Amino acid sequence: MARFNPKTGNFSGMVGNAVLVDHPRFGSILRTKPNRKYTLNEKQSLQVSKMAVVHRFLEPLKAFLNATNYEPSSRAYPYQQAVGRVLKAVDEATLTVQEEKAAVVSGSLAQPLDACVAMSDGKAEIRWTDNSSATSSNATDRLLVLFYDEQKMLVHWDLTESCRSDESCIAAVSEMRKGNYLVDVAFVERGERRASGSALAGMVEIS
Repeated sequence: MARFNPKTGNFSGMVGNAVLVDHPRFGSILRTKPNRKYTLNEKQSLQVSKMAVVHRFLEPLKAFLNATNYEPSSRAYPYQQAVGRVLKAVDEATLTVQEEKAAVVSGSLAQPLDACVAMSDGKAEIRWTDNSSATSSNATDRLLVLFYDEQKMLVHWDLTESCRSDESCIAAVSEMRKGNYLVDVAFVERGERRASGSALAGMVEIS
């Protein structure tokens, strides 16, 4: 924003990428804004790289996470909470997310118990043990299924109609490319107000 100095009759300030400055001989002159380059140290560079990995891992779920109030007592948005959790699971040596340590979603509902996944007739079959009697959980909690590829990119997710008490779910994978996929699962309350912590169900190979 440009400012006028009534004493000198000059303008100063910034307009877009241009800067108005007072010159002792020529009055107000316009010049481009100087580019200041900041050099990150090793620790800062590592943190930037880790954050990039985390956001790539979580970005496809951002709208879904922020629309769901997983932790009502927290002042942070659910997506911000998820970033903090997954950041702790990034291996600094390889800059990859360790899925077995990464809680994609987290909340007060009971986690899927004994979750496992296997391919059957071209479909991914997910099984778990019914724990609908667990504290704060409901038999009607829906299963959230997440498929991550070998590059730790989320390629498919689905909030299914399968309930906690069903003990199994079939996930269609016909549109997914061939390869190995890690499957992460969690339960989400109907109305999408609460969720369980996510659990790694295993890996499937789509051929």
